[in-house]
Amino acid sequence: TMNKHLIELKNTSNDEFYTSIDDIEREMSYYDLEGLKIYCPCDSEESAFHKFFPNAICTCYNKGGHGRVFDGEWHDLEGDGDFRSDEVSKYWEWADVIITNPPFSLKTEFVDRLLRYDKRFIIVGHQTFLCNYAFANLYLEGKVDFGCTHCRSFVHDDEIVQRSDCLFFTNMEHKESKYRKKKGTPLPKRYDGMDAYDVPTNTIDLYGDGFEYEGEFVNHPMLGIPVTGLFTLDRTKWDICDFIKPKIKGKATFTRALICKKKGE
Repeated sequence: TMNKHLIELKNTSNDEFYTSIDDIEREMSYYDLEGLKIYCPCDSEESAFHKFFPNAICTCYNKGGHGRVFDGEWHDLEGDGDFRSDEVSKYWEWADVIITNPPFSLKTEFVDRLLRYDKRFIIVGHQTFLCNYAFANLYLEGKVDFGCTHCRSFVHDDEIVQRSDCLFFTNMEHKESKYRKKKGTPLPKRYDGMDAYDVPTNTIDLYGDGFEYEGEFVNHPMLGIPVTGLFTLDRTKWDICDFIKPKIKGKATFTRALICKKKGE
């Protein structure tokens, strides 16, 4: 089944998930990229980013062989094309904006590279990118934000697969997204050893001022939401306090963003 197939993919370390051109086209429609020099540091001839940005410089990695570069035409690099290599550093320096789908297993190294060159960027990332300390701090400081759409379709081993845990991250201004997600509304669950409560994102306005929990009223609680919930969070009403990996009745959860309602709201 598709669900079984996705579970198997999730449990591998294979980084070969190629973004669909439909997802790229939908996201890029929210930005003004005219006149900007674009570098795609993780993109081969088959990459949809290369096809969508035919004038961008692209480089791609080739384990054990020569990497490739597109700078008007495709040709070999001297090295393997790793985005961390000195050979491609000139392209990082040249670019106005970095746009790519980096290998998720190297997210820390890729974020370090983005910070080193202090570039504008639009990248595809797994929601765990916010578990990177430096990246999380940039998000809390308002210097990094979500893009406007999620990435839904990927090409993997010549198959189209669907994922719900990937989205765009950016430090560029963009038009407001129309994306909204609806879920059910279960009651909050208290985290083990913490005065904080797990809630679905679309219930925060119900519980932000307080609620009754096990017979006692909890006033202005700290709420934990999935990191994907930050995509639609109204930052004018809510403060983001931290990122944690809590437990509920001894069972570990995925990473949560701790939020609390702003004073006066």
